[in-house]
Amino acid sequence: MVARRRVNVKRNARRVFPVRLLLLLTVVAAFALSYLWLCGRCQALARDLKKAEDRLAEIRRRRLNEEYKWSNLCTLRKVRDALEAFRIEMDWPGKDRVVYLTRAVDIADLPSAPGPQFAQTRGRERRE
Repeated sequence: MVARRRVNVKRNARRVFPVRLLLLLTVVAAFALSYLWLCGRCQALARDLKKAEDRLAEIRRRRLNEEYKWSNLCTLRKVRDALEAFRIEMDWPGKDRVVYLTRAVDIADLPSAPGPQFAQTRGRERRE
């Protein structure tokens, strides 16, 4: 009767899934899902970046177009035509009308610089 009991115990014994394998599969699944999420985020960022670059290229194209239009409006021929249309007579100034500017010198750098000067109103000194 003992032998028969052993057979029944062996028949009722269940196989347990290995815990280490379950942990390994869980970790692999977590890494796989993380990888898929990261790939999705990268693709979304790439799509946004592409849209932003396209928008930047469009804005640059528009700016160049406007600069070209403005340069055409400001050409010498256009200015002369506008002056003639409004009957304005203008000419380049003569040599006696041209003022040449030299490099600005700070008055404090001069060796004989006076003290601070203030503006006067109605004979009184005004210091602010």
